[in-house]
Amino acid sequence: MDTLSKSRPARSLCILGSILFLVSLSWAGSSDLMKRARENFEAGSLDIAADLANQELGHNPKSWEALVILGRVSYQRGDYQDAENYLNRALARKKKSTEALYYLGLTYIKQGKFESAKMQFEKGLKVGKNKDWFYDGLGTVAMKEADYTQADLNFRMAIGEDDKIPEYHKKLGDANFAKKVYPLAAAEYRAALELDSTITEIRFQLAESYFQMRQITEAVEEFKKAIKIDPENIEAYRRLGAIYMAAQKYPEAQFAYEKLLLLDKNDVKALSNLAQIYMMRRNFEAARDLLLRAVELDPSYTEPLFSLAQVQYENGQHEEALQTYEKYEKAAPDKLDVGYWKRKGQALIKLGATDPQYLQRAIECYNKVLETEPDYSEGYSQVAYAYYLQKDYQGAIENYIKALEIDPDNINALRNLSYAYLNTKRYHEAVEVLKREKEENPDDYRSIGILGNTYTALRNYSQAISTLKEALVIKPNDAQNQYYLALAYSLAGRFDEAAGMWEQVLDNPESSESFRCDGYKILGQNRLSKGRCQDAIDLLSKALRCEPRNLQLMLNLGDAYVFCREEDNARGWYEKVLASTKPGTDMHDRAQDALLRITIQE
Repeated sequence: MDTLSKSRPARSLCILGSILFLVSLSWAGSSDLMKRARENFEAGSLDIAADLANQELGHNPKSWEALVILGRVSYQRGDYQDAENYLNRALARKKKSTEALYYLGLTYIKQGKFESAKMQFEKGLKVGKNKDWFYDGLGTVAMKEADYTQADLNFRMAIGEDDKIPEYHKKLGDANFAKKVYPLAAAEYRAALELDSTITEIRFQLAESYFQMRQITEAVEEFKKAIKIDPENIEAYRRLGAIYMAAQKYPEAQFAYEKLLLLDKNDVKALSNLAQIYMMRRNFEAARDLLLRAVELDPSYTEPLFSLAQVQYENGQHEEALQTYEKYEKAAPDKLDVGYWKRKGQALIKLGATDPQYLQRAIECYNKVLETEPDYSEGYSQVAYAYYLQKDYQGAIENYIKALEIDPDNINALRNLSYAYLNTKRYHEAVEVLKREKEENPDDYRSIGILGNTYTALRNYSQAISTLKEALVIKPNDAQNQYYLALAYSLAGRFDEAAGMWEQVLDNPESSESFRCDGYKILGQNRLSKGRCQDAIDLLSKALRCEPRNLQLMLNLGDAYVFCREEDNARGWYEKVLASTKPGTDMHDRAQDALLRITIQE
């Protein structure tokens, strides 16, 4: 029913209720048809009311009251153009009809014709009757125009001396809520509830006011009161869940949404919200099931689709995530904000790590983000990483530098910039970046180790060794830094220290196969130089299993057998070298000389 015709027998007079209207209305001259038309209208029987009003017009074509009834019926039905026509015709017959003026104003509000609405309400004020209606109407227009101070003044004028109407206090509360004066809004809502504690909508607004004031406990209590009045109030559970979510009270939010779903198992918003809680708890399987159900129930509701893509991404289903993001893109083209392009870009980057065809699309996504957020450091960092994966190291370097200009503390950008420099053999630039990274994160043993290895590439072995020792103080058993340090010792000519470190590399269960193979080779050569022929044979044999065509290792193994006086085994390895090389080559000549020495000794 419309505002004037709302009747709440358990309350004081409704804001613009039918009782007030009927008491103030003069029935002089009204026909029995019109009386019955009004009674049926108040009872909600719109078709009967319209039929009776039309009958009245048939008997009395000048009946302004019949036109008012038809206008109000049209208003109730949402036929605002018809309502406007009927009410204007009524006013042509009786210019001072407060009822027609008021409802024509309301009709104009529905049509968005706010100036026209104000004109009707101002005319009504001049008539002098039912001024509260027209101040209320002007307040409503002011609310629509976001002039909340004027709305507050008009609603207070509507109350006048009669402050016992809950609906007026609600409107004052709404005006103050819109002005973000939440304490005053809450006071008005409480005043309304003191007059009628059963109005759930007002209790909701009181709870929202408390929430805006960060009075979470009070907000929760109001929603619980609403639920106590109406245990099947779905919206109360929904808002309760939202407040708990905002307060990061996820178990309580989960309980609220689960209660809601007991009332309506197909509520897609509740399914989506409950899925969000599961996502925060990293229960992606449960979240996925809820989101799939929500998408199936209402394909037009796109929020679950976006969340589903996030869940698929977190589950490592990057191809499926990309497909879902693209479905969302088609379904909600007006919702493609920077958050969407960031998420889609992440999925494309993940796919691009194994399939370069996705990388250019990832760059395009992040460029869209940077158009809106030019100071988004991570955006440049992601573009740089895409270039890095494409082996466009110069493009990567340029974008990592941009990222660091915006955020000098972006550790990932620093680290990856150093990798880009290393891949282009720009070791001096890499050292400067890695030194910055070390200052930012002095416990990052991996980056410190890479800095040490970069010093090795620059042949600054003393600096390399001291830096790698620092890294191993932080994590003594790190296989990579043990390997780097062993290599630095070897290249520095500090063979005994190198041998000790290579032994640690070989003893470390975390060492990779390539680390072990280098260890077998270099330590085997060290043992050979020390005359420890049996150790050398054992290590060099293992090295040859890693590199079965390494001619140098074959010669070294032959030499080790000679040291151990196992000439037959030595001869076999030298002959393999001869068979694998051409006469006149260095390896061929060395193998031939070794065989000649064995023959002479024999």
